[in-house]
Amino acid sequence: MAAAVLALVNGSSIKWLAVTPQKWSSPDQLGQQFSVNAGRYLALFVLWISLFGLSTRALGIRALQFPALRASLPARSAAPQAARCGACRAFCNDPLYIERQTPGLHVMSSGFAAVRADDGICSVHSRYLPTQAVCERFQARIALVHRRVR
Repeated sequence: MAAAVLALVNGSSIKWLAVTPQKWSSPDQLGQQFSVNAGRYLALFVLWISLFGLSTRALGIRALQFPALRASLPARSAAPQAARCGACRAFCNDPLYIERQTPGLHVMSSGFAAVRADDGICSVHSRYLPTQAVCERFQARIALVHRRVR
């Protein structure tokens, strides 16, 4: 919105950003449309990704927790496997715990559901998260070593 106001004040507009795809009947026509308007499509994509990132950040959600968004962005160095939520001491993926923390879940499903995979609940953020999520408040889980006493 700020960009639109700035453009209007300067005697311009953001109309060039509002690309409207035309009807096509062959892949060649589609390819031609994309090649002619590639810059506009890219600018529109960057605008929507930025707005999505800002709005999720305002809600306290990391935008990179969304796999589709992560796949569409350029690769960057990933957090080490040990620094992911699944290895954090605040993360619990015990099915019974998830059912207790999510009242009514057992009515439609179960904490033991296969679609849940290794997802769990973060007690720091009070959110249901995938085990691969990352957080700046990560604290490594202390591994207990069990030794036999003879």
